Amino acid sequence: MKLYVFFTLLMVISTLAKAEVTCTIDGKSVKVGQTYQPPGQCRLYKCTNEGTFSTTDCPPVHVNHNCKLIEKDVTKPYPECCARVVCKN
Repeated sequence: MKLYVFFTLLMVISTLAKAEVTCTIDGKSVKVGQTYQPPGQCRLYKCTNEGTFSTTDCPPVHVNHNCKLIEKDVTKPYPECCARVVCKN
């Protein structure tokens, strides 16, 4: 009987160890270590631990005179989608 319980517990632990850890970001399942950019957003999420994630947003931009602001383009991947400043020489 003890042997049966031991092997049953061993199988349960083995099954749990094989379970894949993921984060849920905007309804999408993302594996630990992977990143995800939701459609229509210029931000990057990274799955760091089971159920937790970090977010990286675009840095703020400051426009000086003789410079032009290029707005965010959410059709591009992060960080190319971020707003940027272009200045004349």
